[in-house]
Amino acid sequence: MAKSKKSIDKTSQLVKKVGDHAVGFQANSTTHIRRNIILRYGHVLESRRFVIGWLSLAISLIVLSISSILQVNNAASVRTGTTGGTYTGGMIGKINNLNPLFASGVVDESTSRLLFNGLLRYNTEGKLVGDLATSYAVKDDHKTYVVDLRKDVKWHDGRTFTAKDVVYTIKTIQNPATRSTRYTGWQRITVTSPSKYQVVFTLPATLASFPDALTVPIVPEHLLANLQPDMLRSSGFNTDPVGTGPFAMQVLRTDSKQPQLELKRNKSYYRGAPKIERFVLRTFPDNKSIEKSLKNRDITAAVGLTATSAEDLVSDTSLRVQNIPLYS
Repeated sequence: MAKSKKSIDKTSQLVKKVGDHAVGFQANSTTHIRRNIILRYGHVLESRRFVIGWLSLAISLIVLSISSILQVNNAASVRTGTTGGTYTGGMIGKINNLNPLFASGVVDESTSRLLFNGLLRYNTEGKLVGDLATSYAVKDDHKTYVVDLRKDVKWHDGRTFTAKDVVYTIKTIQNPATRSTRYTGWQRITVTSPSKYQVVFTLPATLASFPDALTVPIVPEHLLANLQPDMLRSSGFNTDPVGTGPFAMQVLRTDSKQPQLELKRNKSYYRGAPKIERFVLRTFPDNKSIEKSLKNRDITAAVGLTATSAEDLVSDTSLRVQNIPLYS
């Protein structure tokens, strides 16, 4: 019995030791798990939030930088046209005469502005600015206008533009034998050239609107001076003109079903050569034919359409209807 009791005591002590070890192991395991897993997991979460925050900040800075660079580039950049190509415009009417001294109708006036220049011109805001002239001044009598001319202008044939061309143009218009369509507006006005690049106009009375008359296109004296005024209407110059404008004469086709004027860019133009290589002007007899040609894309643009036709074309999103004010 004593031996059995002793064995039981040893067994109890052994179980107690095992239990103590188990409790200690459990405590150590809990501490280890808390220290190495739970706490580290918390650090991982904090680190993750830290990394995500910095990444978000970095991405935001990159996006803002790219946006700023694009805005600066857009603000600093200027859109410019590419040299080349053909612009084909359509107008209702017909070409009567390419000589601006005999221009009659909107088609003649439009072509003269492509081939020739006046002393002054209207800018996009409708204000008079210098063209062949650099400036003009009115004397105290309000009847004398002194016009200074540019010295860098060439005719399409390479000859230099001077005050002689201005004096010849105005005096030819004033001559009744010329039968110019501009005759009425230039009577009793004296024109002289005190120097090669200066012209003086003297009016019979004060006229505040006189500067508007200085937009009249100027023709070359060296090509026309040898012709009698009454012979100018039948001159070959009227179908093969030489001007100073942005475009020079190429060919006039009147023997086909579709009359058209073909011009080429003036590379030596004093205000800078046009970007367009060729300018083609086609004329049409009526509104219906020009509208059809525009819809078929035979022409790039149409001028002079009625309001009704313009409304019909609004549904075509590839076309743009634009109203242009006329300064007349």
